[in-house]
Amino acid sequence: MREWLAKLTPAPWLSKKLLMAAVLVGVGIGAYCWGRHYANANQPNGRNGQGDSAIPKGYGTRIVAYVYNQPVFREELGEYLIARMGAERLDFMINRKIVEAECRKQNVIVTDADVETRFIRDIASFGPGMSVVAFEQNVLRRFGKTVYEWKEDVIRPKLQMEELVRRKVTITEKDVKEGFEARYGPKVECRMIVFDKDDRSTADRVWKEISKGRDAFIARAKTQALPNLASIEGRVPPIHKHFGDQNIEDAAFRLKPGEVSGLIKMADHNMVVLLCESHIPPT
Repeated sequence: MREWLAKLTPAPWLSKKLLMAAVLVGVGIGAYCWGRHYANANQPNGRNGQGDSAIPKGYGTRIVAYVYNQPVFREELGEYLIARMGAERLDFMINRKIVEAECRKQNVIVTDADVETRFIRDIASFGPGMSVVAFEQNVLRRFGKTVYEWKEDVIRPKLQMEELVRRKVTITEKDVKEGFEARYGPKVECRMIVFDKDDRSTADRVWKEISKGRDAFIARAKTQALPNLASIEGRVPPIHKHFGDQNIEDAAFRLKPGEVSGLIKMADHNMVVLLCESHIPPT
């Protein structure tokens, strides 16, 4: 049932040309979840936006700590961490190497200043009450992550991917018009009930019940199989022009307030029924 979730949020109006941008999100979130528990901030040459600098001679024998006057070498620490969590981070390391290799080919450079600027902007996007300290305590701490990991494992690869994708995107006049209409054009406020594609008999039976009117629809929406929709009585973001699923868009705009649609088949073959709450005029 996961596929339908993408349909509930207004589809990106440049989805045809920004398909690669979806990869960006996956890389960013995946990197964040995996995290990195090693630091490279003390490398002699620092970061230049192209990944770690070459490992200097004797790097592994550097002392990183003393325990009861016994040295702990960097290589020893590295082997310890690899043995315990190496496989967990392997996918992220591979993705990172691929991205950095492509960045070198395309001469894409993401500096520390670029990362810091985006980090400050991200913090500000949470609202005036959010600070770096609050972000670390209220958001990152839940996942056992640090600000350093967020910057290096989320923001840096995200900026690299953005720049790589941006160079391959061409926006047409049609794209601009559709994007404007999607954001500022008319919309339809709806509620939705989702039915599994393998349970058509239940969908038909329930539709006869909910088609009686708004009250019957909302009562059923509260008990539908998807808990996230049930908890909000089937409310979904307003459906707009160039929505991404033409069947849902067409059905929504045909409805009058208070009307219930028929069963609408989605691209993933699941079915939905809409209740029109209101038509929102262009802004």
